[in-house]
Amino acid sequence: MTGRQPPYVLLIEDNPLDVFLLETAFELAHVQVDLEVAQDGAAGLEVLEAACRDNRLPKMVILDYNMPKLNGAEVLTRLRQDERLSELKVVMLTTSRSHEAQIRALRADDYLIKPEGVDAAQAVALKLAAHWQ
Repeated sequence: MTGRQPPYVLLIEDNPLDVFLLETAFELAHVQVDLEVAQDGAAGLEVLEAACRDNRLPKMVILDYNMPKLNGAEVLTRLRQDERLSELKVVMLTTSRSHEAQIRALRADDYLIKPEGVDAAQAVALKLAAHWQ
């Protein structure tokens, strides 16, 4: 063991099954991560506000596109407008490629199609980890 702390990553995702799948994928892919989960966009912004106060911003925000209260596009717009958070690495998860143009226009660092099944989820976990490794 190297004593290195795993990167702190915020997952903003409203579907508990998608959260479980991603957590399991990180584990199976042997990707160590300090993953905090916010269950909607508004809760995610609250977590980020607290992270600013504590001077502990996440290495990455993984952001679901379709959520209640504030959707991923609304959250990403607010992040990019807030000078404290504008440089955060944000990867959006979506179920469809139809959102690609909007996601790129909002300046997401990347976007990934939500995986179906464990093997696809492991591949997504490795792609996400490549952003902070």
